Amino acid sequence: LIEPREANKEIKKCLRHIEWKKEAGDLCQCSEKAGVKNIGDFCKMLERMGSVVQHQH
Repeated sequence: LIEPREANKEIKKCLRHIEWKKEAGDLCQCSEKAGVKNIGDFCKMLERMGSVVQHQH
């Protein structure tokens, strides 16, 4: 189980590798693989943000 401080570090690491607003699903998958638990609500928020960005372009 990953500690919250490590989870934050891993999420930031993932953010550097993907366009997170467009690829929210990838961020959630990466974070889950890194050991982040209970990330479902965060994933839903990112998915909504990603859909807003896609509609603007």
